[in-house]
Order: sequence, then structure tokens, then C-alpha cells
Amino acid sequence: MNKTLNLSYNKILNKEFSPNRKGYSSHEVDEFLDLILQDYTIFENIIKDYDSLKKDAKKLKEENKRLEIENAMLKKRFEGIKEFDNKANYDNLELYKRISKLEKALYVAGVDPTKVK
Repeated sequence: MNKTLNLSYNKILNKEFSPNRKGYSSHEVDEFLDLILQDYTIFENIIKDYDSLKKDAKKLKEENKRLEIENAMLKKRFEGIKEFDNKANYDNLELYKRISKLEKALYVAGVDPTKVK
């Protein structure tokens, strides 16, 4: 469909119809009204498109807000996991070193650590 408007405010305001015996030429008036109808069809389509875009924008804003909240929650959650993981790795390494020292001490004392209950 052609989206170029046929008329403007001034064209409508300044339109003069040719007079005939019964008033104005009905053919001329009908042609002018057809142009107005074509323009109104374009306006209606533009309004529908605009309303549809507004609805889509509203949905996208809501989705964006939801995703930002979810992103913030996940960042906070992963920070906690990262801190816990680093601490756990450090604690495990310290425990491994301590066990190794205790096993050496048991071997020095003549006790086999694999047989201790």
C-alpha cells in the first residue's frame, strides 16, 4: 500500500468544488472524498503499527527488567560460590598438608598409618 498522503491541511481547507445546476459536481466531490478515505486508511494503519510497537516495547522493557534482576541475583550467587570455592580449596590444601605431616610422624614412630583404625 502506498504510504504517501494525498492531501494536506491546506489542500483540504482550500479545496473548491466546481458548481453546477444542482450544487457541486458529485463526481468531483466523490473523487475528493476518495482521496480523504485513502489518507485515513494510511492514518489508521500508522496508528495500528504504533500501538503494536508500543505493546512490543512495553513487553521488552518488562523482559529487560526481569533479566536485569535475574542477572544481579546470579552475579551475587556466583560471587558467593567463588569465595566458597577458593576458601574450600585453601582449606583442603591445608588439610592435605596436615595429614601428610601426621602420616610422616606416625611412620617415624613406627606405626603404619594405613592400619590405624
